[in-house]
Amino acid sequence: MANTTDTKILTTAGKALLAQMNAEESPFKVDKLVFANIPDRVDFPQPEDGVPTDYVVAEKAVERRGRLGPNVVIYSTTLTSAEGPFEFNWTGAYSSEKGVLIAIDHHALTPKNENKPGIAGNTLVRSLSLEYKDISEITNITVDASTWQYDSTKRLAKMDKETAQANIDQNGKDWFIEDGLLVTPQSGSFKVHAGAGYVSGNRVNMEYDSFIQVLEKPAFIYLDAWREGTPIGEWETKYNFVVSVDELDDYNDGATDPAISHFVCKIAQVLADGLVRDLRPEGLGASKEWANGRFGRVTMNTRENMQTLKNIQKRLRG
Repeated sequence: MANTTDTKILTTAGKALLAQMNAEESPFKVDKLVFANIPDRVDFPQPEDGVPTDYVVAEKAVERRGRLGPNVVIYSTTLTSAEGPFEFNWTGAYSSEKGVLIAIDHHALTPKNENKPGIAGNTLVRSLSLEYKDISEITNITVDASTWQYDSTKRLAKMDKETAQANIDQNGKDWFIEDGLLVTPQSGSFKVHAGAGYVSGNRVNMEYDSFIQVLEKPAFIYLDAWREGTPIGEWETKYNFVVSVDELDDYNDGATDPAISHFVCKIAQVLADGLVRDLRPEGLGASKEWANGRFGRVTMNTRENMQTLKNIQKRLRG
């Protein structure tokens, strides 16, 4: 009977191989995850499906294998920020030794970007689990997946939120250090200056200048920032620049699972004549020089203290 309910299944060939290996008491290995982008893909994979070779966008060796129970194992690999750009909506678990596609997962279309000047790539950890009687013994996987797949998402999210809120409490929701991410006209395009700033308390650090095009004027330039990382704790703030004639607000990216919270900040307005208004918010605290300790420490207990620091900051800028 054709599958009509599950988005993740064992293939007919995969089940046959598992049964054969079980009968022979001979272990085998799933060593590769295959990623594809199938246009007009149906919602549910079918047991007789094979690798869609015309639409494969990436193949990655399995990096980790774990046992979730005697009848369930999981395979995982990482698509690094150096890989891309591509999108994929199909993932398969493959045994190169046996030449068999073992399992298929139909999922939401997932973007994979690479690092480029002015564009931060994303890092994705992809996992696929297999469920079959005694599969952990058949595949000779004895390592408990909990040792490397500890679900720290909630804990890390809470830590990120508390750190961001502390930055907001101390210096404001959005703010930038000196000329960090300042937008200026540049030979038909617009230059975003290297530097650092904070969007909803999340630090954005751009090490080199970036150039963007604004085709329709007037328009706003937004900095779109979000938190992203891997289960082993290497989380960082990713960012992108968005040009829009409309007002934008924070949003959740429903194309990812779980959804990623995006924070947006209006940093500039390009006027009809090509001139630029700097809309980067000023912080409530000290300048970069003050933060580096050149002028000592000041505790801000009153509005007067905060205004004094803002005046000092303006004088230091020129």
